[in-house]
Amino acid sequence: MAASEEAAAAATTTTTTTPEEAKPAMTTKKIVFAVYSRSGTTQTVVDNMVDRLKAKGEDPEVLKIAVDKSNEGFFYSAFQAFRGKTLDIKDETKKIGPDATEVWICGPVHSWTICAAIKKFIEVNAEALKSDKVTINSIVTMGSSGEDGFFKGIEEALGKKICRKVAFKSAVVKDAAQLSAGLDAFLNPKAPEEPKAEEPKAEEPKAESQ
Repeated sequence: MAASEEAAAAATTTTTTTPEEAKPAMTTKKIVFAVYSRSGTTQTVVDNMVDRLKAKGEDPEVLKIAVDKSNEGFFYSAFQAFRGKTLDIKDETKKIGPDATEVWICGPVHSWTICAAIKKFIEVNAEALKSDKVTINSIVTMGSSGEDGFFKGIEEALGKKICRKVAFKSAVVKDAAQLSAGLDAFLNPKAPEEPKAEEPKAEEPKAESQ
């Protein structure tokens, strides 16, 4: 395996699905990244993703989810997530516009599920996010694991499937080369190679009878 391929494999855990009912019915595409990033790790991934989309001619909006400073501590936030509770988010970061057709819900794993600020954001925007015209995608960051619980938390809260999802370990995000390789592999997946047909074996010459 080439070095770049090894970096991509180490960088991401990806699952891509495209259920027909989740595809936006509108022809005008509006991408929104809703991001909660307490330490900046998730924000780094989103910034790099947005740069790539802009290079392709897209114009995504980044909506930063913020909480009050008194609620920003990791242990308190993780405890609230463990209890299934929420953290209040600031008014100016709450709403998804009515023109959104593709929303990326982005944040860190807390207590093996969605963080409390993301849970509150979903509650506030439930009507818009549950709309048939809105496709849900997701980016998650974590220390070592927990992405399945994060994605499951979003899907259970919305009652709909995530179409595209990608997970990054924090150590990978700190390595610019690995992060770049992982995003490139996610956004430009290679088509699986078709198995090569086996060439017919040449028959061995039969020995002539004496």
